[in-house]
Formats: sequence, structure tokens, C-alpha cells
Amino acid sequence: MKTDTDRISDTYLESEDLMIRALESQDVMFCWEVEHDSSQWLCNGMQAPCSLRHIERFVKEYTAEPFSAGQLRMVLMRRREADESEGDGSGFMDYDNYPGYENIGIVDLFNISAINGNAQIGIYVLPPFRCKGYGTKAVSLLGKYAHDVLNMRTLLAKVAVPNKGSIRMFEKSGYSRCGLLTDWLRIAGRPYDLLLYQKILTE
Repeated sequence: MKTDTDRISDTYLESEDLMIRALESQDVMFCWEVEHDSSQWLCNGMQAPCSLRHIERFVKEYTAEPFSAGQLRMVLMRRREADESEGDGSGFMDYDNYPGYENIGIVDLFNISAINGNAQIGIYVLPPFRCKGYGTKAVSLLGKYAHDVLNMRTLLAKVAVPNKGSIRMFEKSGYSRCGLLTDWLRIAGRPYDLLLYQKILTE
């Protein structure tokens, strides 16, 4: 069992190879690239691409105040291996504040309720970095942060049935299926169910 000293010395949103960090002004183009991955639109509810101007305004005006804003958006980074050359096809810039790291995705907590102690979780990982365990690790880091720092009790994920990768990721992360919305989505003209996954956060 953890002591009070152990809890105070915990680090959050970091592991040996991953870091979840705040949005920076340099993230405008990265966020724009993520939003323009049209292969994800039908599963995440988007219907049209976001303009660069819209993304610029969002990043510029974004404040990391999860309870007043009801949302917390952060960038997922991974540490490059010593023998890796810079750039692996993602094509995104380096950041002076995070040497040796590169962007690999976006994570969100949204519909945050301080009263009920719950929130929804969303994660996007760039295609070159999928199926490598990064998403599962990121979900774990975010859950620990949500529990210990934000005092959340429960996180909820909504996953379209065709999104097999996300289903595996959340189940591997300890999320339990808690609901089914039948024929909730229309993807390429066909009806699909929406699965609900929940995790009760504990120490």
C-alpha cells in the first residue's frame, strides 16, 4: 500500500518513453494535421475539416482549466531511441522544450464533471505509431492523472464497433463494456453500434 510520501512523490503524465504535455503555440500545424485525418471522421463524429484559422484560434485561446472549460486537450509525445534518426515519416517539428521527443498523438478529457467526478476520454494516435502499445500506456497515464490530480472517479469511452484497434486498447487498459447504443452511427451509409466502455478509477 502506498504511503502519503509515496503519493506526493508520484510523477504524472510521464513514463520511460512517453510524455503527455500541454498544448503549445507551435502545435497549430500538428493539430491541423490530426483534424484532417478524414479516415477518423466517421468514427469520431466530425462532418467537415476544420480550417487552419479555427485551429489557430483554439490553440491561442485554449486555457488548461479543466473544470471551468469542461475539457482538457493535451499532446502525446514519445521519446526517440538513441539510434533513431530524426523523423520517422510523421514530418512534425522538434520542440526546444522537449528535446529527444516527438509528437505522436492527441489525448482529451472532456465533459468533465467536478460534481460527479467523471469525464469522457478520447485518444488519437498517428498511424505510424499505432499497434505499438503507446495508446494503452497513454490511457493508463491519463487515468492515473485523472484520479490523483483531478479527483475523477470514472472515465467513459465511446467507441464505434468498426474501430477494432480502440476496442482492444480500452479493454487492455482495464475498461469494461457497460453499454451498447444500437444503430447509433451511420458510417458510409451503413448503421453501426456504438460501444460504451467505463473504468472505475482506483489507486
